[in-house]
Amino acid sequence: MQAINDSKVAYKKYDASRSAFEFAQKSLDADQLKFQYGKISANEVNTTKNSFIASQSDFIKSKYELLFSQALIKFYQSNIFSLD
Repeated sequence: MQAINDSKVAYKKYDASRSAFEFAQKSLDADQLKFQYGKISANEVNTTKNSFIASQSDFIKSKYELLFSQALIKFYQSNIFSLD
């Protein structure tokens, strides 16, 4: 039962991190365009880029946590561990 709850939590984390990643990507694109037109400094673009990289990392991590939790449920059901 704990594995099912963990999987539900992992899916919610995955969904939230996907949304955050998409927002960070759009924010980075907008800030790079602002930088090209001289509206913001290089430091501001770098700050946005660091936020983008952090959100990308969180997204990837949550993706693999979800995959692992689903594989764990399959293992408990069939006693065979597979990431398929």
